[in-house]
Amino acid sequence: MNFLQARHKLKATITLLLFSFVANANSQSEIKEAEDKISYSIAISDFSYPFHFVENNQPSGAMVDVWRLWAKKQNVKVEFKVTDFEEGLQAVADGDIDIHAGFTQTAERGKHLAFSQQIMRSKNYLYLSMLLNNITTMKQVTPFTIGVLKGSLEQTLLSSKNNQFNLKTFTNRNAMYEAALNHKILIYADDNEGNKGYKEYETLRKEYPFSKRFKFFENPVVAGVSKTNTELLSFVNEGLSKISDHEYQTLLTAWRKYGINKDAISVAYPTDRPPYSVMDRTGKARGMFIDIWKLWAQEANKVIEFIPINRVDSYPVIESGLVDVHIGIPVAKQHPLYNENNWLIHSTFAQVYLSNAKRSINSMTELSGKAVGIFKFSPYLDEIQNQYEDVKFIKFNSVKAMIEAERSGKITSFIAAQESVEAEIHNMNLTGIYKRLITPRYQVDFSVVTNPDNQLLQQLVLKGAAQLGKNEIASIKATWLKAVEQETSVISHYLADLTPEEANFLSRKNEFTVGVLNNYKPVEFTGKNGEVKGINRDILDVISEHTGVKFTYVNYDDWSDLFHDFLNQKYDIALGITPSEERRDKMHFSKRYYSTPWGVIGQPEFQDKVYSLDSLEGLTVAIIQDYISIEFIKDNYPLIKLRLVEDVNEGAELVNNGEVDAYIDFFPILTNMILDYDIDTFNIEYLNDLPPEENHMAINYDYPELAGILNKGINTISESDYENIRDYWLRTIIAEGYDKNMVIRTSLQVGVIILFIVGSVLWWSYRMRTEITKRRELEKELRFLACHDGLTSLANRRLFEEHLHSSIKLHKRRKESLAILFIDIDGFKAVNDSYGHAVGDELLVKISNLMLGSVRDSDIVSRFGGDEFIVLLNQVSSVGAANNVAKKLIEILSSPIDLSDCQVNIGASVGISFYPTDESNVEKLISLADTRMYQVKTQGKNNYLSTTVDEVQ
Repeated sequence: MNFLQARHKLKATITLLLFSFVANANSQSEIKEAEDKISYSIAISDFSYPFHFVENNQPSGAMVDVWRLWAKKQNVKVEFKVTDFEEGLQAVADGDIDIHAGFTQTAERGKHLAFSQQIMRSKNYLYLSMLLNNITTMKQVTPFTIGVLKGSLEQTLLSSKNNQFNLKTFTNRNAMYEAALNHKILIYADDNEGNKGYKEYETLRKEYPFSKRFKFFENPVVAGVSKTNTELLSFVNEGLSKISDHEYQTLLTAWRKYGINKDAISVAYPTDRPPYSVMDRTGKARGMFIDIWKLWAQEANKVIEFIPINRVDSYPVIESGLVDVHIGIPVAKQHPLYNENNWLIHSTFAQVYLSNAKRSINSMTELSGKAVGIFKFSPYLDEIQNQYEDVKFIKFNSVKAMIEAERSGKITSFIAAQESVEAEIHNMNLTGIYKRLITPRYQVDFSVVTNPDNQLLQQLVLKGAAQLGKNEIASIKATWLKAVEQETSVISHYLADLTPEEANFLSRKNEFTVGVLNNYKPVEFTGKNGEVKGINRDILDVISEHTGVKFTYVNYDDWSDLFHDFLNQKYDIALGITPSEERRDKMHFSKRYYSTPWGVIGQPEFQDKVYSLDSLEGLTVAIIQDYISIEFIKDNYPLIKLRLVEDVNEGAELVNNGEVDAYIDFFPILTNMILDYDIDTFNIEYLNDLPPEENHMAINYDYPELAGILNKGINTISESDYENIRDYWLRTIIAEGYDKNMVIRTSLQVGVIILFIVGSVLWWSYRMRTEITKRRELEKELRFLACHDGLTSLANRRLFEEHLHSSIKLHKRRKESLAILFIDIDGFKAVNDSYGHAVGDELLVKISNLMLGSVRDSDIVSRFGGDEFIVLLNQVSSVGAANNVAKKLIEILSSPIDLSDCQVNIGASVGISFYPTDESNVEKLISLADTRMYQVKTQGKNNYLSTTVDEVQ
């Protein structure tokens, strides 16, 4: 080896040693760096609950938890820097802080910051006071001052709306909340659920509940880094991507959950769904489902917290885990929350409703091309849209909104759950305004739902439900449904029993012809004006009212002709037909709708000698030739000499002429025969040994479905219905006159109710005058109750609107003005709660009298419902004249009012509208006065708000 080779070898060796040294040093550095993990600074605000804030001098919040998890995923450390929100954004933009924990993404912030991927979504709401009603749009809040946090996104968004909103800024949320609670503002803007750390948060939620808010903006929540730091942005997104959806949901829900009591099960309830769940003016939960859940909590020994929500939030709050349980909601089978094992808390039916003005519409096919309202989350939404493709279905968030839309002409009809509709109609004082279509009908099942991921909670709910007593639940339902059960329970049970074939049959045909006799009084006969009257007609009217099935009548003088035409299918239904094997081959039969006992009249010489069929043996006895009981008499009492007659007329003639000894017929028929034919007879005797006539409806053989439909209709007839029929015909018979010496023993069995008409008339003229007077007084009372408030006797809403409609026409012709005063009683609820409903009722009567004494006889005072009144001032000469009446009413009602056991203090908020200055139709005049009244209430109450026009037109 020469010198040069040795030199190269040495150089190589040295190089190798140096390389090894450097490599080892680098390795040691990397190990040390890994041990000392890289740390990132993250800006958080001290007051951005629930995302990032400071609690007990420690960083806290949903985003703080997210970043701690991010650091774990990325194997790094994080250090939270507490700053003012805007200062924190600037520090990140300048590179003084690495990352901003989170904010809503806006274009302005994008000029200085690079955004991460979306972490969550933030929603911005307007929270409305309980004092404000019927505000659901941004346009409706323009008259009010809105509280906003200075420098917040809410301020930016609302300020950009062409300055249409009156904003009041606050330096922090607590100050804004306090202003809201002190009613210095009635609306404030906030993101998501607000600051739970606020000391009066529970009170804030009662006065500004989730159900009274509406969303006006939604945007992604992102993190931010300096605009130039793209490597850090990639690293941030890499870590955020490693966090699973479940992990995000768990972290965020823990901070945003609606409940205040951490130990309670939170139960969400819609506040606008009577009779199931509502929130009263004091913020308390009321309703059928509320009481059932209270019973559940008692039996399960669990604490629950009712959370009021807007109905459109029903699904999202469960899916996101913001509440534990929904109190009860219809869930479509295709919906992710549907579970056949859910607790079925209640079932009802949905039907199509139309106003009586559209009574000519009898099927959904007649609504083709027309607008029909439907709840946007109805479980039958897809089904009905597929069935009736030509109908324009308009989606609504509540039944009340649908009714208001129908009243204003925006929709022709609407479909909703019966009990909800009837309760809302009752609350809106519109009872009797609407009718229902028989079909379509959809079963609506209210299920208690929980988040599908929380199996333990679902099991707990079901276990508690299993412990509830059926009688206790039935009692709760009966209590809440009693106001509407007369309207809904009958029809609900009827519809529930219909088979699909029967429902389909009714959708094609729901009007049927009925054969009746002209002179079969009081069972069926023709009145002086040609109208069909009698017991049969009344029973069919009840069935028609309860089921919607319609009947028209074909008149006959002779029963044989009637029955002959029925066999030849010239009409659909024959009444009072007794089934037999021979007849069943030619017609269908309903169940028995009443049975009628037999009686006998005859020559006076047989007084006290005739009392049974036995006592008639050897006598000549007339009976109508088509009665099936003839065979029974022939078989069992062959010694009776039967004389068959065609009708009642012939029977009466034979008795009067002495050609027969006695005449057998139904008790009510005999009663009227005596009156109509002036028959001199012994007292009517009841033949208890002759089986009562079983009266059924015979049905056209081509309509087998009709038999089942009528049977279910007969089932809807209540005891009170039967009593009304009995009482009416008793009064009618007496009013038309009795022999003063006659004692009538009459019985009419209807269904399972035996109706005994027992009249002992001591003085004919006195009894006739008394009963006629009673009848007229009753009719007068019924007419009065139909259009007046039952408590105050003031005109009800229906009568008031009729008066207003007529007055508008009159004032239009005369070119005169009228005014509407919409009055809400301030402080009435406090009186009711403090002293009870009896005192509240007395106060309402006193208020009514005070109002009546404060207006002219030509003016109309009406109670609209609850503590709301409305006054129609006719022939108003000026704006000032109407305003003076309002001032007078406020002054009178603001003075102490003496009641039986106490003295109370109330006030009145009055809204005034004018025709034709403000509006020109009934609905808009009332609506405007109502709106102005609520503006008064929001501005301090006990005042009035009138038109801004100086003089009426």
